[in-house]
Amino acid sequence: VFIMPIVLGISMFAGFSEGDEVGSISELINGFKDVIDFSVGNVLVFTVAILSFLTSMSMSSSTAISRDGKNASFNKIIPVEPMTIINAKVVLGIILGCIPCLLVTVILLALGLMNILDFILINIPLFFFIVLTNYIGIYIDLRRPKLDWENETVAVKQNTNTLIYMLIDMAITMLIVAFGVLLIFIRIPAFVASLILTLIFLALCVIIYRLMKRKGLELFNNIG
Repeated sequence: VFIMPIVLGISMFAGFSEGDEVGSISELINGFKDVIDFSVGNVLVFTVAILSFLTSMSMSSSTAISRDGKNASFNKIIPVEPMTIINAKVVLGIILGCIPCLLVTVILLALGLMNILDFILINIPLFFFIVLTNYIGIYIDLRRPKLDWENETVAVKQNTNTLIYMLIDMAITMLIVAFGVLLIFIRIPAFVASLILTLIFLALCVIIYRLMKRKGLELFNNIG
């Protein structure tokens, strides 16, 4: 999850720096600054969309219940609130989702390609996007857990829940892209675009969390 952005970044800069037209990484950075302006709403939204795509590679939450295997029913007898257990499992997925996004934006910040305000405006909606998709992922796994396995790899790599999660993640990403395309024609400042995305994702987080506390707990109690 977090190695992929590093590999892609190194490959991109290495490839460009070897070309005759660009000449050097510094020229590439300067050219990037001339073309990309994060203060424009659609640029910020497209950046959020690209980074949100990276989060779809994390399979933590969408296999969190399945990875417990035949011991999943043990979660129901320990003296811990079910929602606390669910939240604890989701936290790992949120952390793994945040790492690549922070990694990429910190590198862009260090290279001077964005300022601290751009960094904040991009990462706030991304955080709520990651929270939303991880609760969606664990809800999917609660509905159809794959508990009968001998090797934990089976619970992850041969689990259709991960595919469903990735498709939902990508579908939401495509909606973000569509919003970015709309902003090409309706130009708004980056902070307004960030606020709109943040409010939408925050509202969806509240909805999915309430669903988890109602339907998710019922599914949790029926496991095993």
